[in-house]
Amino acid sequence: MTLKHAGQGLTSVGKKREHNEDSFLVDDRLGLYIVADGMGGHAAGEVASRMATEIVAEVVRGGDAVLANLRREASHEHKLAAQQLVERAVQEACARIHKAAQGDRTKRGMGTTFDCVLMVGNRAIVGHVGDSRVYLIRHGKVHRITEDHTMLAMALKAGVGKKDDFADSDWANALTRAVGPQSSVQVDTLLLECQPGDRFFLCSDGLHGYLQDDETPALVGGLGAKTTLAHLIDLANERGGKDNITGVLVT
Repeated sequence: MTLKHAGQGLTSVGKKREHNEDSFLVDDRLGLYIVADGMGGHAAGEVASRMATEIVAEVVRGGDAVLANLRREASHEHKLAAQQLVERAVQEACARIHKAAQGDRTKRGMGTTFDCVLMVGNRAIVGHVGDSRVYLIRHGKVHRITEDHTMLAMALKAGVGKKDDFADSDWANALTRAVGPQSSVQVDTLLLECQPGDRFFLCSDGLHGYLQDDETPALVGGLGAKTTLAHLIDLANERGGKDNITGVLVT
């Protein structure tokens, strides 16, 4: 039996920013769900996140033969090809964003984080760059399935200090990977076999930065997707809303 999924997305400019540089996509027909958090002055971040979202969707739509193969037969070859499609889509976005920035001085260095979940039959393909996140909600538990690409995460992984040691650091949240500042980027991809009841939560750091571990039950409760997202965004705004806030919930 093929599992059916549907998504909801919600975004807020927050309380400190004048512009919303986050973008998201909910395309149930394609099975593609995206959150991108742009960066750069003169609204360049907004341009970068929107371009990434549009370009990845364009490339994925063009890969319908690859996705049809995976739906028909879940061979290692077809699984790998689907993951490569997602990576190729992100690389295409990276190259085109970088090229656009080179042609406009006001957008030099613009870039974006990028997270997507592509549902293909009973499988989910995750693509990830930066410090937005993807969570899997399964059997009443919330699992983070992406690793932040930040200086802080790199230091902690190397065993250099503890998180609290970097509380006042200016560089801790600096990205080590982003889509656009360079012509290519290393993309993390993951293919998951879905189970009945699985849900996926994608969010920008403006949301997960305010979300405590003991508050994740909000994601697994009986509230609908739109109500859950509104509740989480309200929490982030109540706690400061220093950044744009975006979430997508796939149920």
